[in-house]
Amino acid sequence: MQYSVTSGDVTGAAAKTLLAIIGTAARRPRLIQVIIGCSGAPADNVAKIRIQQFTADGTGTGVTIESVDGGDGAALCTAKQGYSAEPTYRATGGLVIPLNQRATMVYNVPVAYMPPIGAAAGIGIQMVTGPALAYNVTAIFEE
Repeated sequence: MQYSVTSGDVTGAAAKTLLAIIGTAARRPRLIQVIIGCSGAPADNVAKIRIQQFTADGTGTGVTIESVDGGDGAALCTAKQGYSAEPTYRATGGLVIPLNQRATMVYNVPVAYMPPIGAAAGIGIQMVTGPALAYNVTAIFEE
């Protein structure tokens, strides 16, 4: 089953997770697509965005996950944004994507990008560097 989740406006900063999808002991989310755009007042600056797996979740605010097909049941995975304590990211791997703030990026994940097995493991969409402006992230995933 496929689901979508949106961060809403989240102020980016260096090493700040904009949106995360957290698995359960029974289910791991498989990331399919990520849409990122600057919802603040952009300029011709670059923000580097990283999509990375984490092994332990941090402290953030829960966001609602919606089913893509209204006939499907509720997601078992959860999602968060607005982290005050960051997740523990893996030391290697991940995808780093430079994003001009005036552009909206649609990234179709080419491989089965899934987090490690574990109840607090997941996939984070994190700003590596960039101006502290509002960003909006939408992720499509399946479980």
